[in-house]
This record gives sequence, C-alpha cells and structure tokens, in this order.
Amino acid sequence: MFRGPCTIMLMLEVRRATIVAIALVLALGVLPHQAAFASSGCNVTVTPSIVSPGTESTLQFDIQNTGSDPVAWIQIQRPTVSYSVNGITQTGWTDATDENGTTLTDGSIAPGDTYSVQLALFTAPQEESASAWALRLAPNADGSNMFECDGSTETTIGTPPAPPSPNGESGIGLTNIAPTTATIAWTSDAPSTSYVYYGLTDSYGSVATTAGSDTAHSVVLTGLTPSTIYHYMVAGSDDSSDNFFSGDNTFITPASPPPPL
Repeated sequence: MFRGPCTIMLMLEVRRATIVAIALVLALGVLPHQAAFASSGCNVTVTPSIVSPGTESTLQFDIQNTGSDPVAWIQIQRPTVSYSVNGITQTGWTDATDENGTTLTDGSIAPGDTYSVQLALFTAPQEESASAWALRLAPNADGSNMFECDGSTETTIGTPPAPPSPNGESGIGLTNIAPTTATIAWTSDAPSTSYVYYGLTDSYGSVATTAGSDTAHSVVLTGLTPSTIYHYMVAGSDDSSDNFFSGDNTFITPASPPPPL
C-alpha cells in the first residue's frame, strides 16, 4: 500500500516519541504508575504488647506516615478471633468499627506525622502466643493503592510479667478529674515512657499512655463512668530498658452534673 511523504514523516515522529519514552522508563528504572507507590510507607507501634486473658483491654496504635504523600484511609484488623473489638477512641476521622477492627476515612495524616488511635477490646479466656495486627493505609479515601505498615504490631494474650519494685517515680496523683475523664501525673528520676494501667479492680484491664520520654509525666484517662471507684498504677521504661511500676492507687469520679432546667 502506497504511503505519501506526510504519512511516513508522521510514523517516524511517533516512533521517535516511543523510543524517547522507553529510554526515560529505563533511565528511571520504574514504570510511571510504580513511581506513585514508591513514596508510600508507614510504621506502627502497638502498646501494650501483652494483654490479660478474659478481660477488657485497650490497645493504642501509634501510626507514623513515613511516605511523602498524605494518608487518607486507615484499616486496623484483629490478628485472631481471640480479640473482639468493642470500641474506639479517635479524633478527626469517621470510623466504621466492628468486632474485627476498624476502617477510618475522612481524615488525613501528613507526611512525617504520627496519628494515635485506641481500640477497646475483649480477650478470650485462654492464653495465646504473639500474633500481628494488620495495619493498612492508603493515600486515597476509597482505600485504593493501599499498603501494609511495618513496625511492632504483635500482641500476646497472657499474664504480664510481675512488676519490679518501684524505681524513681514520685508525686503520683490526680491533677484534673471530671465525671468521665481523669489526668494522672508524676515525676521520675530519669527520662522514661508514661503508662497508666487502670480499671475497676487492681487487675486493671485498660491502659493509657502518652508519646515520648520525659521526667514529668501526665496521662489522660477517658471514657470513665461517673460516680465510680477506679484503681490505677503508673509505669514506665527508661533509656536503659529498666522498667518501673508504682503501687496501686484509687480515685472516684464525680457525679454527672444535673441537666439544666
């Protein structure tokens, strides 16, 4: 079939553009759609790593966006059926939570930022070896292009180790209390992490924490019941991995104010 000069020139231009595009792909070492995923990443830490069997506990998930794109979708799923999720504490997102875990939408984690979410759950009455929670993030609000998080995501159902004797903490007490919240504060001799174990008995069952390591500690407890006695114990770990636990303490939440007339 005869092709005129214009047709031949057009074909040569198309071929030249194709060769340039292939050379660019080879130089970059990735396909164009792969480059978008290379900037996604996350790291997560779950605390505490051991929860007692047959109790109600709270796990905190500290999720860091290590990529260069904002995160717009989060999914947290239980490792086994021995964990039954029954509540969530989060801010700035819309959650869909059931016994299997939660999916968070309508929010954002900027690159380099860390977002914390707490899941309340019941554990099975039998002990269970360590297993990992599934943490998936996505840059798109519909969950497309999701990726798995790295980090410490394993938890164990078992008896926590016996606490060592108190070491360096002092001034433990309430700095603020309301019908459904309380703030526990204390100081330590050396910079350390901040944990408060609390519950209706001295077996506790729930834990709250604040990020970082310091000598001045303040942890807020939320979701409390008015006019209720709570037990609590403070704990932490310093840079040498020396742990300390306080003795048992108690407080009573005040009654809810009467409704306005």
